[in-house]
Amino acid sequence: MTLLILPIHESMTKNVEEIEDTTKTLSTCSTWMLAVDDLRPIFPEHNLAKYNIAWIKKQTTLTFVPHFLCKILKLDLTFKDPVVVLADKSGTIDGNLHRDIPELYGKDVRVGSVILVARVAVLKTVKAEYLNITMNNLASIYSRSDVHHVKRPTKEDFMLLENQYQRQSEVRANDSASIPNGNPTRETAGPRTFQLNYN
Repeated sequence: MTLLILPIHESMTKNVEEIEDTTKTLSTCSTWMLAVDDLRPIFPEHNLAKYNIAWIKKQTTLTFVPHFLCKILKLDLTFKDPVVVLADKSGTIDGNLHRDIPELYGKDVRVGSVILVARVAVLKTVKAEYLNITMNNLASIYSRSDVHHVKRPTKEDFMLLENQYQRQSEVRANDSASIPNGNPTRETAGPRTFQLNYN
């Protein structure tokens, strides 16, 4: 299912100082540290941060990010599919959550929670990037009071996702090279939504 990315509500206008403080203090955030410690058997810390917000924003033809750990900085539930601002140590990014996520995990998915997501669709516009997070992308939720593993993927599962991303990148590079203006068509750009199975 393809979700419509809605513009950020005026009430969610980001305060620069607040965002800078958040990204700088993640290293001492207890919820963030809990997530990093919990995921260490699957990701050495440098691999966990391999795909971060700065990396996402540098990509020119990105359609999905293999895995991504982030903290929910802002959450607007007035939209049918809630709008979020997510943060990691490299910056912030906007996105939306499928309505099923707050309906099923509203107790845990809230401002201050840390989430691990996998194979998340990325929508890039001229001015910004958005993450489109569905139930199928949600792997783990870390809150002040609880840890909830929606899925329990293994190191091998994430290696498979990275290999899929690398293969898609190679295909897109070859497609771009064969097109006069270097811009992939809709057919070569790939789908905006993905199915993730951990079988």
